[in-house]
Amino acid sequence: SLVPMMKVLWPNMYADTSMESFWEHEWTKHGTCASTLPATGSEMLYFKKALALAGTYGASQLFSNEGIIPSTSRTYTLEEIETALSHQLGARAKVECTKDETTGKMMLYEVEICLDKQFNPVDCYEPNGSNDYHSDCPHSDIAYPPLATSGFVSPITG
Repeated sequence: SLVPMMKVLWPNMYADTSMESFWEHEWTKHGTCASTLPATGSEMLYFKKALALAGTYGASQLFSNEGIIPSTSRTYTLEEIETALSHQLGARAKVECTKDETTGKMMLYEVEICLDKQFNPVDCYEPNGSNDYHSDCPHSDIAYPPLATSGFVSPITG
C-alpha cells in the first residue's frame, strides 16, 4: 500500500537497477538495524516512518524554505547549502556531490540527515567519531539541477 508514495518520495535514482532492489537494499542495510525501535520494528513500519520523515525532512523542501531552488544555470556554495540545512534542522547534515559526466560540473548528489532514536535531527559525524565532517563538494559552483522526481536516500540509518 506504500509503493505509490514511495515511488514519489523515495525513488530509485539508478536506471540500471529495479525500484524494488533499491528498497530491498535500504531495508537490508538500514531497516533491519532500525527494527530494534518500536516505531520501525517491521518492514512496513520502517517504510511508513521513512515516508513520514520525508514529509518533515525532505531536502528539497528544506532548501526551498531557505531560497535554494533547483536551477539549470544557478549554482550554490557549500556554505550556502550547509547553512540552509543547519538553519532548518538545528543540526549538521552530510552533503555529498558528484561530477556530472555530461556537463563536467559538480552537482549536489545526496543530503544525509542524521536522527536520534526519537527521530530528531542530530549532527552527523565521521564514522570514526570525529566532529570534523568533510564533504567531497567543492566550496563553490555546486549545481542543484531540477529532477523529474524528487526524493531522498537513507532516511533512517541504523
